[in-house]
Amino acid sequence: MAPKEIPELWDAPTTTCSVQGKEGALSRAWDQFAKAASKQERRPFHIPDGVQAVPTYEEAAACFQAAGDIEQAKRVSATGAKLRK
Repeated sequence: MAPKEIPELWDAPTTTCSVQGKEGALSRAWDQFAKAASKQERRPFHIPDGVQAVPTYEEAAACFQAAGDIEQAKRVSATGAKLRK
């Protein structure tokens, strides 16, 4: 018997960076961005990587925002939102 409700794949979007300070946030943002991009690339062959890429992109965007790189935050956020849909 099929479930009555489809479970959500993700929690609410991540909006805060896990690192304090501009330099730390920028470093974390680039690390998370690289991790998410590699997961997105493997997504066609390993579905869980595509699911895991979404919150990773969202954290990267939050860290770019915290570091003051608004344009990169917008681009990364848009990529995460596209995967979320």
